[in-house]
Amino acid sequence: MMIESPEALQATLLAHVAETSRHVDIISNNFLPTIFSNEPLVAELTRLVRRGRQTRIRVLLQAFDSHALAGHRLIALARRLTSAIQLRCLPTHPEWPSHSWVIFDQNAGLDIIPPPPPRATKLTRADARHCSDTFDRLWLVGHEPIEMRRFG
Repeated sequence: MMIESPEALQATLLAHVAETSRHVDIISNNFLPTIFSNEPLVAELTRLVRRGRQTRIRVLLQAFDSHALAGHRLIALARRLTSAIQLRCLPTHPEWPSHSWVIFDQNAGLDIIPPPPPRATKLTRADARHCSDTFDRLWLVGHEPIEMRRFG
C-alpha cells in the first residue's frame, strides 16, 4: 500500500509507533527532518521508551553531520535518553538501502521514499523481517559518532 501525502505518512508512522511494544529501528541516508524531527513523533517515541526496560530505539545513519542535524528533535532525544536510544553511522556498505526504513518490533515497517514529496509503502511482515535482518547486520558494523559520545 502506497502512502502518498506527508500527512498520511506522519499519521501512519505515529500509529505504528503507538502500536509498537518494544523496538523501533530506523535506517536513513539523511534522516529526513520533515518526517523524523517533529514533536508528535518525539513524544510518541518518548512514551515508547518509558513503557519498560526492554524497549529500545536504534537509528542507523549513513553520515552524522552535526551542522545538518543541529536542532533535529530525535537527535536531541537520543542525547537525553542514551540508554534507550542508540545511534550509529555506517558511511558505505553494499547492503545499504536506497530508501529510509522504519521497522517496528521486527514484524511491521515503512519503506520511506525521499522527497519531494516523501512517500512510503507499508512493508509486509516478511519484508519487515528481511529489513530487520539487514538492519541488524549493518548495525553490527556501524559505529557511534564521536559527536554522540559522552565523556567523563
